[in-house]
Amino acid sequence: MRRSKKLPPDYLSKRQRLLAPLRDAAAMDSAAREVITKEGFIRYFLALQPYYQTNEQAYEAVESEHLRITGQRKYAEYISFKNVVSKHFPK
Repeated sequence: MRRSKKLPPDYLSKRQRLLAPLRDAAAMDSAAREVITKEGFIRYFLALQPYYQTNEQAYEAVESEHLRITGQRKYAEYISFKNVVSKHFPK
């Protein structure tokens, strides 16, 4: 079982603020263009990562927005995304 980290109460509002441009019709053009690219998807994930208890939750938040915008998932599952990130940021 995964251990979840404790998050401060204000993190919910911070992560909502980070996701707002993807949900706001006026700002959506540039935000949507960014999140549909591999680099933009990773940037949103990295920005949201501290505000979720697990990396998988942060990934699913970005994936949900991508699905809402494009009608399809960017990656089949979290493991696929992790493989892309590890290739994008080699150790």
